[in-house]
Amino acid sequence: MNLRRLVTPIGELTLTASETALTGVYFPGSRFGPPAGTKAPSAILDKACDQLTEYFAGKRTTFDVS
Repeated sequence: MNLRRLVTPIGELTLTASETALTGVYFPGSRFGPPAGTKAPSAILDKACDQLTEYFAGKRTTFDVS
């Protein structure tokens, strides 16, 4: 399981992904934290982080991380 942390205006999000799909987005104060993972290169997490950054900048309203 790969994971990435992303600082956003609503706090730090933790994103997780398998080799083929985004598997979770964990918000600050989530009752359930992310599973154990490692920070490794992941095209899926790169794409998700880029799209979330664009969303918080007001440049995106839809997402596609396929």
